[in-house]
Amino acid sequence: MTEQFEAWLLDAQTRAKQKAAIFTDKEIEKLKLDYPEKLLAVVPPFLVTDDDIEQFKIHADALIAALPETTDVFKANLNTYTALITESWMVYSKKYNLVKKGTVSGQWLAICMAIGTGLGIILKKVGLGIPFGLLIGIMVGQHMEKKAVQEGRVL
Repeated sequence: MTEQFEAWLLDAQTRAKQKAAIFTDKEIEKLKLDYPEKLLAVVPPFLVTDDDIEQFKIHADALIAALPETTDVFKANLNTYTALITESWMVYSKKYNLVKKGTVSGQWLAICMAIGTGLGIILKKVGLGIPFGLLIGIMVGQHMEKKAVQEGRVL
């Protein structure tokens, strides 16, 4: 990354924090006002080409500009911000294989529960198959979640 990009990144993070500072922690979590900060923290290591960097800068600036500037939910333009978040999530999750926190664990838990239930039915021990699937699902899910965190893919 260039010094110019790093300077822009620090400025963008500061602008995002300042705009979200007027909201409470509950409002920030509910309205996903911390999404631009998370995006600015996670995506830059994946950017390789100058074109990727420029597109990311434009997208991040648009997200920060769309952040609500009032705590009055009726006056804030949340539809635009929500649409930008959805678009951003679709683009960056596909492009860089990003995942939301907890989704990997949940997916593996569901998969292994289904497998455990199926095995329980086949072996006529459903009472053992379900807890077995639950245990394996938790173990595999936690491992995969930890791997995603180490790779910096959790948004």
